[in-house]
Amino acid sequence: MGALGGCSLMGFQGTSGKAQILGVETGARLNPTFPTRAYTNTDEDTANIYLTDLSAEALTALLENPGDPSVSGQLMHVHMFVRPKPGRTPIQQTAITATVRHLIIANGQVGLYSGAGFMFPSGTPGDKIFGGSITRADIRLERATPGFIDRLGPAEMTISFAAKKDPQLSDELHRRIELLSLAAAPVEDAASADAAP
Repeated sequence: MGALGGCSLMGFQGTSGKAQILGVETGARLNPTFPTRAYTNTDEDTANIYLTDLSAEALTALLENPGDPSVSGQLMHVHMFVRPKPGRTPIQQTAITATVRHLIIANGQVGLYSGAGFMFPSGTPGDKIFGGSITRADIRLERATPGFIDRLGPAEMTISFAAKKDPQLSDELHRRIELLSLAAAPVEDAASADAAP
């Protein structure tokens, strides 16, 4: 497929799309910015936000060849499954209202980090522009291709973003995340392995 269903991969452009990721044990840091951002929603309490620093050409290459060695970049999916409501939703560091999938591509090799945290929304799902932030969400490597090197280890992620409502672009980015996730194998949890009889 040379084109992306006729949709634009520009998304919502601007400075509001960045993350800070710190390896808890390794001390490694990653500070991605995401110039392309889109979201979709099903109701006023849930939203799926997609962010990437990959160009339209790179995203097309990944659709045609998920392991393209010329591609490096990142894709992120934030799923807010409950919108915090004052007096009804616990607002504390241990509460969880969103899950995060952060996919890192390094020369065609893929690592998928997953986790969850408390999301402070800006606006309401369904708005033309919807944003939010998550502070210190715990993430860890969940899937990886054989050549992917995990430099982060267990990590904490802080992210802030604003995204334009764009169901078509959201679907396109979702397809790529799913495709690349399937190209990577599950990573065995070392702690679980140690605890096994």
